[in-house]
Amino acid sequence: MHVVVAGWLVPVANLLIPGSTLAEIEHAALGRPAARRPTPSVLLMAWWASWVAGVLLAWLTIAWSFQDSTQAQADGVLLHAAADVVAAVVAVLTAIVVRSLTRLLQPVDTEHVRRMQLLAVRPAPASAPAAAPAPAVINSPGGR
Repeated sequence: MHVVVAGWLVPVANLLIPGSTLAEIEHAALGRPAARRPTPSVLLMAWWASWVAGVLLAWLTIAWSFQDSTQAQADGVLLHAAADVVAAVVAVLTAIVVRSLTRLLQPVDTEHVRRMQLLAVRPAPASAPAAAPAPAVINSPGGR
């Protein structure tokens, strides 16, 4: 838990850990095999890229603010405007990513799931190998 929290706050680590953490959450929520390396979705990659751009732009803006010349201050205004635009993009993408991951992680609503009913189990054909399991026939009520 402490590593995850530190990953969002510690410089340089805050560029890598948030995206990989969310990629692992998405990977697990999609039911992908644990042995397979997580591959983030396009949405998650867009969020991660905007997150990194925002952090780097914020660092640049802060460093730029230590300059004293009038031109540097004018350029600083443009950097602040760019940082604000990127921060707005990050905020919107964050809301979309959180909504997406929440939908993946929430329990299934049983009101909207059709129940399946096992109607019959038939023995394997005589030509099938003895070790093969008997196929099950699954139908829902109403023949669908």
